[in-house]
Amino acid sequence: MDASTEHEASWLFDSSLSERYAKRTRVSVACSRCKSRKSKCDGAHPHCSACLTANVECQYPHSSRPPSKTQYIRALEDRVVELEKKLARLTKNEGDVPPRESDSTGDDGSPSQSQVNVPGNAEGGVSSLVSLIRDLSCESGGVYVGASSNISMGRMMASVVRNGGKPETIREVECGEDLSPRSVFCVNLPDAAAIDLEDVPSEVATRLYHGYLQHISTRWPILHTPFIADIHQHRDCLDRLEDKILLHLVYANGGRYLETTGEVGNFFPERHYNAAIEHLEAIVGWRNLRTVQILLLLGIYSLRAPKVPGAWNYVGLAMRTCVELGMHRRKSFSYPTLEDELSNRVFWSGYMLDRQISLALGRPFALPDHDIDAMMPMNVDEEATSLDVNNNTLPKSSSLACFRQTIKIRQIESRIKDTIYRLDRSTDDISDATISRFQMDLENWKDEIPPPNHVPADLGPRPYDGYDYYMHFYYNCLRQLYFPIVLSQRSRYVKECAKACIGVCETFKKLHRNSVVGYSLWALQTVFLAGLTLIYTIWINPGELYSQRAIGALNDCNVILYIIVERWPMAKKYRDAFEEIKDSVAVLVADGKQEQRPILPRNSNAIAREVLAEESGFHDYGQMILDMTQQTPPESQGTTVENGGIPVHSSFTPDIGQMPSNHAVFHFDDEILFDIPTGMDDFGNSMYMPQNT
Repeated sequence: MDASTEHEASWLFDSSLSERYAKRTRVSVACSRCKSRKSKCDGAHPHCSACLTANVECQYPHSSRPPSKTQYIRALEDRVVELEKKLARLTKNEGDVPPRESDSTGDDGSPSQSQVNVPGNAEGGVSSLVSLIRDLSCESGGVYVGASSNISMGRMMASVVRNGGKPETIREVECGEDLSPRSVFCVNLPDAAAIDLEDVPSEVATRLYHGYLQHISTRWPILHTPFIADIHQHRDCLDRLEDKILLHLVYANGGRYLETTGEVGNFFPERHYNAAIEHLEAIVGWRNLRTVQILLLLGIYSLRAPKVPGAWNYVGLAMRTCVELGMHRRKSFSYPTLEDELSNRVFWSGYMLDRQISLALGRPFALPDHDIDAMMPMNVDEEATSLDVNNNTLPKSSSLACFRQTIKIRQIESRIKDTIYRLDRSTDDISDATISRFQMDLENWKDEIPPPNHVPADLGPRPYDGYDYYMHFYYNCLRQLYFPIVLSQRSRYVKECAKACIGVCETFKKLHRNSVVGYSLWALQTVFLAGLTLIYTIWINPGELYSQRAIGALNDCNVILYIIVERWPMAKKYRDAFEEIKDSVAVLVADGKQEQRPILPRNSNAIAREVLAEESGFHDYGQMILDMTQQTPPESQGTTVENGGIPVHSSFTPDIGQMPSNHAVFHFDDEILFDIPTGMDDFGNSMYMPQNT
């Protein structure tokens, strides 16, 4: 057991802690002497008791904390100054910034996508699906995207985004809009000043603390709730650096979740985040349990506020540290101690985050399942301070029951990815027996869903763990399982895939109605892709699948997208793209074209015209649109290229202008990670991003 673990657990049994942190009345302003000495100040005027006893002059600062309105106005003024500076730099350097070498040519010497002139809907209209999914992925904090992602994209933070046929420069990308929701009080500057814990108003700190409890505490039990309560209560007199960093990240994550639920306040999560990463080098150097906890909290924050180096890198480093500490292996003890249980929760939280992010980006896992034999967390209440519970009397449901059940479906997803999304095997080689085995695993998982856990009110808010929350994982996993088979023309699974997509849309609607949902980019991606997949299955067989329930599910998807747009105006293009394709298919069905695979009009659908012209890397949706518009030029038929050793049909080249080069190459730190022939990665390689909504 390392020192940091001992510190977190020892306070539970140390009666001297309450004496060390004697409860006192809080004062709004401490005198300068007490503040510099970090001692208690009673705030008396004109002299506090400490200065009076010491017979020294007592001085109070004019304003230790500006009022919220002043703080807000100052943040706005700083933002205006920053934008004016950026605008001046852009104006001065316009036309003088050469494109990066990697933007000019591909590694094979062929022109990159940014150099290709393609026609498009340059003025307004609906952005192509390619651009939309690419933007979603870039916001997720990743670079290389593989088969299970639905997405192909360029580089994070400096991607080539088409703007009138001209590649954006680094400066243009830096000042571009992101999709992340923000509070009206949010300071989103690169140099947003770190905030001191003592400068956080008591009522704001309480809201941030409750926000963390309600949305994170049992979803990812990285920190023990009693420990969080302790450092929150004594935030003005914390002397350990790791405690301060952890509390900053609790407040940062709590604030971001509150913003994504639509709450407004001077939460300043970015300033808490910056206060934490000031010590990132020291944190990584600790190489202990505290390192893992902090890196995972940084990763969770990046899910809703994309930051360099991004969630994938934070979580990957955390998992490698877990391996270094041996947290992935079963301990040789007869019965686990509290410290062992807390360590297991941290490891499995990292496991879940790693699966969630890696599956969405189509990247390898940081740690394969066959190298893991760590014990599952116990089915006890998260806030329990002792483990004197006999295994035979463990409750069927606890505050950690949902966490345990989510781990199990992540393990099923891992097996599906390793079996179906392999580079050395075609989807045609997947047998019906394999699909049936995964279906049985998921049905067994559904049968084991625990009843809701009722947490006493005095423990604070907790995440919603109703039946609908479990079922959105279930339906997303089914969708992931079926879709590669659907695109390989095995129509027996089309109806099952449609049911799964309907389930995703319906459960998200129910979650919004029954709980407080903090939407993220991952949730947007999940709903958006499920809706488009449902449209595609309806297009395959409209006579059977265009039912009232399917129409209702599409409407549910639309409603959720509208709700997300209310909180994130930049997500409007995703809602508009979904509506355009949905309306195109609906018109065909309404016109009585009930035959299978009706041809969408090429001239009327902006997305169908642009989807392949804009980005060669987005293969799956390109293939879907090509299918629905029947664009199959004879010169491209029958050709094959190699994709990781597997012969596959090359991409179609519809008559919509000059197309990019034959391969889409993705980079990470100038290293080619993968080489995907354009149009090859079928839409079925769609791994959902089931999100802790």
